[in-house]
Amino acid sequence: MSKLSVIIIARNEAPRIKTALESVAWADEIIVVDSESSDATVQIAKSFTDKVYSRKFDDFSSQKNFAISKCSNDWVFSMDCDEIVSLQLKDALINVVKASNACSAFRVKRINKIFGKVLAHAAGNDFPVRLFRKDKARFIQPIHEFLLIDGEISLLDGDLFHNTTSSAQLELDKTEQYTDIESRFLLERNVRPSVFKIFFYPAAIFFNITLLKKGFLDGKAGLLYAWFSARYAFVKYCKARKVIKDAKYLEYLVAKRFDELSRQFPDSIDEGDSRLGELLDSFGKLEGKNILEVGCGKGRFTNAVSQRKAFCFGVDVSESLLKVARTKNNGTFLKASATNLPFEANTFDGVFAVEVVEHLPDLRAFLREAVRVLKQDGALVIIDRNILSLNNRRLLVPNLLIKHYHEMKNDWMYPRGFPYHEQWFLKNKIGGILKTYFSKVEAKYILSDSEKISPIKMIFKSIPLTRHFIIWKATGHKVL
Repeated sequence: MSKLSVIIIARNEAPRIKTALESVAWADEIIVVDSESSDATVQIAKSFTDKVYSRKFDDFSSQKNFAISKCSNDWVFSMDCDEIVSLQLKDALINVVKASNACSAFRVKRINKIFGKVLAHAAGNDFPVRLFRKDKARFIQPIHEFLLIDGEISLLDGDLFHNTTSSAQLELDKTEQYTDIESRFLLERNVRPSVFKIFFYPAAIFFNITLLKKGFLDGKAGLLYAWFSARYAFVKYCKARKVIKDAKYLEYLVAKRFDELSRQFPDSIDEGDSRLGELLDSFGKLEGKNILEVGCGKGRFTNAVSQRKAFCFGVDVSESLLKVARTKNNGTFLKASATNLPFEANTFDGVFAVEVVEHLPDLRAFLREAVRVLKQDGALVIIDRNILSLNNRRLLVPNLLIKHYHEMKNDWMYPRGFPYHEQWFLKNKIGGILKTYFSKVEAKYILSDSEKISPIKMIFKSIPLTRHFIIWKATGHKVL
């Protein structure tokens, strides 16, 4: 005969968890996953079950999936610390578990009590999936998590009482905590926090709850719930707009994107590649020199420099790319940010970055780090894309237009809605920034390999401004 496991995740829930656990004390097994509570939550939980686990909180789905992994029974019931299982629901749960049932999961009717009142309209029609077979379900989404079910879903008799926030201050605190997580989740789903969303969505939510769902019939509590729900959306999008300017968080998203697309990048570089040739010419004799490649990817340029008997290091934020670099190319490869290099000052004779600064949310922070790790007579070499370049295969269409077109089609490096898009440059703009940090800056347009063999190669040879790449060399760094 099948048995039932109940899972609860908690953090500082001493005032509420006892009532929740009392309502399921009859269950065959109770699993509590605590997120480093500082109150009596763990002690209270241990008075009901010996299966209390501590796990640092990362997101709601991960916590609950961890709890499921600790269950020893086939059927699992998930509940929160502010919920109570009614006697009718208890009987329904026991009967389902005992019987042979073809369903993979069951919904329950949740009665929401907010600000001390049951909201029959504003928060009514709430039927979350809570009972499920362990091998047929998993939680997804870091916040406002829900179950992904493999199989049929039915409905249980009985109510699940949800005694959520009892005061306006508690709701404000909850909004502050939850929107911190959800603002980042929005960006990871490529949802742009536009000004339109900031002002239109909250108004639409208030209108929906108050009028369409007839929340006004719940009186003051219903109107408060509608207002707080609208405010939640407003705060969420405002925080997302703030996060979108956080260079460290953007770098994290960029690293994830490179991990996703790592297979598309080449493992090696042709010795005749024009970028490599220009890079080597810029450094001159390499034997015995310490050289650093920032944003090394799979290490193909690092490998080429190492073959010239230099001591070459490569750093990148993508673990997937570094894994290939360490396996297939020569050099020492480390996971590190371009804006926080793990080296002592005055370490390198040369630092270079090939098609990397276009992906850096904070270019100046990288330049300051490059200056720090460079010796006084060292050189910084940057190769990146020319914003004015023309395409050699599409009737001299500007490459920037082609980039924007493919971004809209979602088949570019960064899809539509992604909070960062690579930057292409004017020769003088990067040159001007470099002059802030170096006394001597040189720049020129590179004739790429495809442009050399293009049917219209004479245009690229005659008009350097149309070429795809620019190389900058900076020496004599200033003391910052």
